[in-house]
Amino acid sequence: MTSSRSIKSLILVIVFLPAAGYAKLPKPEKLPADSVFLVGEELYREGRFRKAVAYLNHFVLNYPVKAKVALAQYHLADSYYRLKRFQEASVEYEFLYKQFPNSPFAEEAQLKAAQATFEISEPYYREQHLTLDSRRMAEDFLTRYPNSEFSSQARDLLARIENKLARKELEAAKLYFKFKEYEAAIMMLEYTVGTYPLASKVNAEINYYLALSKARFGEEEEAQAILEELLENPKWSKKAQKALDRLAKDK
Repeated sequence: MTSSRSIKSLILVIVFLPAAGYAKLPKPEKLPADSVFLVGEELYREGRFRKAVAYLNHFVLNYPVKAKVALAQYHLADSYYRLKRFQEASVEYEFLYKQFPNSPFAEEAQLKAAQATFEISEPYYREQHLTLDSRRMAEDFLTRYPNSEFSSQARDLLARIENKLARKELEAAKLYFKFKEYEAAIMMLEYTVGTYPLASKVNAEINYYLALSKARFGEEEEAQAILEELLENPKWSKKAQKALDRLAKDK
């Protein structure tokens, strides 16, 4: 049976929650469990994620055996994500799918943990520890849930990851090209094409420098074939045509 304190607290929630800015809301520690959950959920629905975090976090920490704790944990993680506090979001999503593997939120939580980890990953020119972690998490997700409704999002994430990893390799290859180490540039660029097939955003640039490197290295026919394919790419067609014109002139 609901206690008189719970009833009073629920009345407080009903009265104060619609108030502008929720300024008069009681602190979570002043409310019983059901009221803390109710306030947190309402704040979440209203998009008041910063305030929602305080109530949802209090609920999951202090009432871990409550029936609705998985839902509160999911909305806590999502609140952090929407606030762009990706470090906290990643931790909370991971906690959710590991501690509540049978909840209806576990599947999405595993993918969101990978997405949040990618958001805090290193710039492409640094060591890619977190980027590689996010790739492993996304690949694990697709292995565990091959028919998931979130599969397309996981593949999109993998494409973003591969573009970032391929960019790192591409920039290194461009340095080899700059210093006229064409054979080394070719090896790195061919490795990159083979290793990151999903890297569509940098694929054309990789092939462009591969063609230039091959042309300088004396593999003109292969260079020409690559440049002719690039003519179909609107962004790279002009550069490809200029390179083809130079190649024809040098023959």
